[in-house]
Amino acid sequence: MGETRVFADGYRGVFQNQEDFLACLNSIGRNSFWERKTSKNLRLVAITSGSKVEEELKQMYADEGLDEDIITDTIINTGLLLKIRNQYYCCYPSILPEN
Repeated sequence: MGETRVFADGYRGVFQNQEDFLACLNSIGRNSFWERKTSKNLRLVAITSGSKVEEELKQMYADEGLDEDIITDTIINTGLLLKIRNQYYCCYPSILPEN
């Protein structure tokens, strides 16, 4: 698996065998987590290219050793963040209503 941008909304992988596919899934699982929050504390916030929020989140991601392109991908695909108290989370297209 040469592709490491599994966070990208348009991520696609081609695997030569089942073991490679399962290794990819295991890697995603090791690098993921679920966090439970009370729904009354959830807010959707728009994020745009060049905004203060974009700059702050990219700096925070860089400081934590995370890929800043996650923020760019979110701006391109949904332009939305979930805000829970003072924390932001990237939204996936599935949060948007179907057309």
